[in-house]
Amino acid sequence: MPTNKTKTTVRRPQRNGQKPRVYKLRLYVAGQTPKSIRAFANLKAVLQAGGASMDELVKLNVTIGDDMVRDAVNAQWLAHFPNPNDRPARHIVVQPLQHGMRLQLEALAVIR
Repeated sequence: MPTNKTKTTVRRPQRNGQKPRVYKLRLYVAGQTPKSIRAFANLKAVLQAGGASMDELVKLNVTIGDDMVRDAVNAQWLAHFPNPNDRPARHIVVQPLQHGMRLQLEALAVIR
C-alpha cells in the first residue's frame, strides 16, 4: 500500500522582522490520502479479525462528507480490486458526516 512519496519543506521568506514560517508538505500517489489508505487498511483488518478477507467482500457502502474525497476512495478501490470483473458491489453517497469524519465504510462479506 503506497504511503507518502515525498516530504518537502517550504519556507516563507522573512519580512518585517517576522520569523520565517515552515510548512511541511506531503505528496501522495495518485490522489490517495492517509485517511483513505487507513480506512481501507482498517477494513481489511476488521475482515481478517472476523475470519474473512477482501476477496469475500460482497458489498461496500461508502459515505463521504465531501465529493473531493471521491478520487481518493476510487484510488484505493482500484488498488484493492484491480479486476473489473471480480469486484464487490459498491455504492457511494455524499452527505454530511458527524464528528468531522470525511469517509465512512460499511461492508458486507460472506465468510465461507
